[in-house]
Amino acid sequence: MKVSYHSLVGHVIRSKRREIGMSLEQIASTMNVGCSGWSKVEKGIVPANIIKLCLFSVVASKNPHEVLKDADNLGRSCISHGVALTVDTLPSKLAMREGFLFGDRLSGFLDGVLLFGAVKELACDA
Repeated sequence: MKVSYHSLVGHVIRSKRREIGMSLEQIASTMNVGCSGWSKVEKGIVPANIIKLCLFSVVASKNPHEVLKDADNLGRSCISHGVALTVDTLPSKLAMREGFLFGDRLSGFLDGVLLFGAVKELACDA
């Protein structure tokens, strides 16, 4: 299995959005992007650029380095569980074929490893 760094950043962004109680629709509107576009950032399909990261950080009352630090920590956890960390950007269908974790599959993996200490069955992205 593999995970891209930007998928981890997207996962952290989604977690922080949920912590502040904003819906996908609310954050997308605030960020001046469509729901589909922001969803792709959170799922790790599209990398968050530095401008999006900084704007999100302002909305979430976080520093951008906090988001990246959390992604780094997740990356270390993935590596310690035998998951390769990459910086590849692949279209979602190709990423699935290449064994990448992103979106719901990544969330399931991280929940299993970080919360339960074991990998639970991963749900496929639609």
